[in-house]
Amino acid sequence: MQYFKYFLAFILSMFILIPLMMAVTISLNPSNTDILANMGSWKSFIPQVFSFDNYRAVWSDPYHPFGLYLFNTFFITSISLTLSLMVNSCAAFSLAWGRGNTGSIY
Repeated sequence: MQYFKYFLAFILSMFILIPLMMAVTISLNPSNTDILANMGSWKSFIPQVFSFDNYRAVWSDPYHPFGLYLFNTFFITSISLTLSLMVNSCAAFSLAWGRGNTGSIY
């Protein structure tokens, strides 16, 4: 039974890791024809030429400013996280120590 759990964990981790490996490999491969030619084989996981041109293109695209999008994401996330912590902390304190109309929870 123990081996079955390990086998199941291995299979589930492969379902997660293989697409991530493919995404990294495709992003580092500069040629679209190489990607399509090797798709479906193990050679598609290892590009022949490594290049960061795709990343440079994303960061330097004037029509889609990735840096601004990333800043907006961090800004909205930090504001949401801060407000959520403040409101939920007050609610937790009230539930733990409050003596409202309903009395104690327990």
